[in-house]
Amino acid sequence: MVTRHLKARPGIQQSGRVQQESSIHISNVLLICNKCNTPIRPKTTTLDTGKRVRSCPKCEEIIDDVS
Repeated sequence: MVTRHLKARPGIQQSGRVQQESSIHISNVLLICNKCNTPIRPKTTTLDTGKRVRSCPKCEEIIDDVS
């Protein structure tokens, strides 16, 4: 929710603060690890086969393939 401060317009609307829904930027969102159930910033790990995967930095659980 975002608070917008509106200026009065004669005959149309009243001045004041109005709360509106707003979007969230992708940089403000965190993944939730399935194993340790905590918000994380995933790290990229390279497996022995040379494949890159995203993993939890706390519990080392593999989240998904990066490819």
